[in-house]
Amino acid sequence: MEMKFLVAFVCIATVLGAASSQVCSGKPDGSFIADDKQCNSYYSCVGEMAIPLNCSPGYHYNAVRQICEQPSQAGCIKCPSTGFRNLPVAGSCDKFVQCFKGVASDRVCPGGLMFDASWGQCSLEKNVKC
Repeated sequence: MEMKFLVAFVCIATVLGAASSQVCSGKPDGSFIADDKQCNSYYSCVGEMAIPLNCSPGYHYNAVRQICEQPSQAGCIKCPSTGFRNLPVAGSCDKFVQCFKGVASDRVCPGGLMFDASWGQCSLEKNVKC
């Protein structure tokens, strides 16, 4: 039963064009590889094929711990070593990471507000494109 599921999963991924042989080349089955373009995405390797997966909205993939967790803990966002900056969290409209002197902290906009990446702050929902 387990083998049939694995075969079906690989076939579906191939048909959908989701498999990529380069990411998982030489990796054992069951390996997880971070997506180098999106912090909330990663790949599961099956038969040297990369099956794309996403963390739940508002979470990032931690390649070291191989789990999805709060963006400030996942290690994908690199805060500037000086100054203050708010950065958007991929897959979330109300979460952001606040950077202060190189330290990242997870933040959530108050109710009725969404994070506006162009301004780097929370704004009224009607004024934000998410």
